[in-house]
Amino acid sequence: MTAAATVGSFGLAPDDFWRAPYRTRAEVSARLDAAELVGVAIDAPARVPLDAGHPGLPVVGYVRGAEALPGFTEHALVVAVRLDTGEARADLLVEPDPSPGGGAPLDEGDEPPGGEAEGDDGWGAGGDAAWVSTTQFVVDLEERLRVPREPATWLVGVHLGAAASNRARVALERARLDWVDPAVEALRLERQTARRPAPIDPPASAPGVSYRRAPESPRLPPSGEALELRVPRRAAAGQPLVVRGALRARVPAGAVVRPDAEGAPLDVGDPDATAVVPVTLVLAGDPVVGPFVVPLRVPAVEPLAEPLADARGGGGVATAWFALDLLAHPAMKHRTAQRYVLWAFAGEHVSGPHELELRR
Repeated sequence: MTAAATVGSFGLAPDDFWRAPYRTRAEVSARLDAAELVGVAIDAPARVPLDAGHPGLPVVGYVRGAEALPGFTEHALVVAVRLDTGEARADLLVEPDPSPGGGAPLDEGDEPPGGEAEGDDGWGAGGDAAWVSTTQFVVDLEERLRVPREPATWLVGVHLGAAASNRARVALERARLDWVDPAVEALRLERQTARRPAPIDPPASAPGVSYRRAPESPRLPPSGEALELRVPRRAAAGQPLVVRGALRARVPAGAVVRPDAEGAPLDVGDPDATAVVPVTLVLAGDPVVGPFVVPLRVPAVEPLAEPLADARGGGGVATAWFALDLLAHPAMKHRTAQRYVLWAFAGEHVSGPHELELRR
């Protein structure tokens, strides 16, 4: 797939996302054609004033390609990561239609002629095609992902099997005042800094779980932030499927493990933890898509690099490792034997696609 990030924004004014999301349709389609994009490109309002009265939180997208279209409404996922907490939310982009043969095109006026293209595998893999088509869509993050209407910045992407869109950054903001009370601002920063991380999960005592570096752990680059995963290609019934990860990333102040109000060490489930970093694994299956969302809270056990004094720049750079038997996690209780694509999300970092197969 040609990188969607080269396409840039869709040239929409802020209000257009609610009132005229396809106003620049011709221009965007021409740019997608020029870039020879096969996949998905998205755009979203950079800032959403919470008091502006706009309903919902729209993300506008275009999917282009002969093979990308037929399986899109059944397989595409939307994933949003909240940067101040690391929380990730994921679901099907389109609400499943329970009726037989459900799953109408997102924009029926742009449905390609003649049905599915020859050689389609349902996930938009590459290949020769007799035609190329572009379809538009709008997804409401409040409706699909229950994104709350409160101040926060989210990173949003759309995933179709092994293909991924660019990521759009959306900041939900309260109205900006001409004058801000310094005392009120200081209290807000103090509360943000005082936020405590939740305990690690799954606990280190759980079967197949480890939060220490091992010879089998993925390697991190010598410098810079990164999220790396090592995922087995296949596993049979009754066998473990151990996913191993390594992460180096800046974490928010609320992720740092500090003493409690009385000065006692904060118990997060690991006495060596310096921070607790949210990592989310998202698996999409074929033909049973899911998605299967596996939230993790991973302890960093090394001293934080570049620690900062207050919450404005985050808590510092944390380094963490993890390993778990994916099939033992409760979120995978109802998995089925089939192919999967796995993505991992940690703040601004993404690792994937990782393809795997569960056999009977």
